[in-house]
Amino acid sequence: MPIVVDGAHNPHAAKQLSIERSTWNGQERGIIWILGIQKHKDIKNILQNLIREKDLAWIVPIPTQNSWSINQIFNYCPEYRTQLKEAFSVEEVLSTLKEQREWPSPPPVITGSLYLVGDLFQKQISTNQAV
Repeated sequence: MPIVVDGAHNPHAAKQLSIERSTWNGQERGIIWILGIQKHKDIKNILQNLIREKDLAWIVPIPTQNSWSINQIFNYCPEYRTQLKEAFSVEEVLSTLKEQREWPSPPPVITGSLYLVGDLFQKQISTNQAV
């Protein structure tokens, strides 16, 4: 089951990822994002660049880093209230997605922090390993 992993961790990188996303087949149906974003990052601009009307974003903590929680985001960006969910980890989100009838297409995108991406590679996380 495919996933996309990207290191977009600031508004400029999120804008570039959004431009790339425009070339993906089926992206107009919505993207599932798995986002871990450090607390000192510009959450409003990152979300404005990434999240479109039909998208859903799972907010996850970044291990060993101070990161945005869903409630903090809602306080600062209430316009995303219907598009955000919270999970304890990337693995939890992948497991939830595996339980659905079919894998999302386009594939889910894990992004928001180089620390998050590094943690995934260190754990060697894949959709086959998610429980």
